[in-house]
Amino acid sequence: MKKFASIFAMLLIAFVVTFSACSSMTMASAIADINSQCPVDYGDMGKMTSATIDGNGDAVMTIETSLPSSVFTSDEMKKSLNSMFDGEDDLVKLMKDSNTKLIYRIKCSDDVVDITFSATDF
Repeated sequence: MKKFASIFAMLLIAFVVTFSACSSMTMASAIADINSQCPVDYGDMGKMTSATIDGNGDAVMTIETSLPSSVFTSDEMKKSLNSMFDGEDDLVKLMKDSNTKLIYRIKCSDDVVDITFSATDF
């Protein structure tokens, strides 16, 4: 499980790196930049197929994987992903200012799992 948690944390890095490069970036422009890089292949973990803004204005990163949903539903996984936001004040500020959530929509071999972060999680 720890192996998958650390590998999955790489999925968050693309999002965090985009924001750390430009603190004045809007959520829409950051998502458009990430989406232009899709698909991003993460080997055995799967691939990020898109990054979009949904009808609620939230950032949705869609990932397809052949792994079972049980890999992504543990508290350990959410804690691992949450720790990636440590020190990313620009990203958290943008999420607060835009009242935006970050949603990882993971299309697993057996189900779809959403892992949602809001600015209050950090």
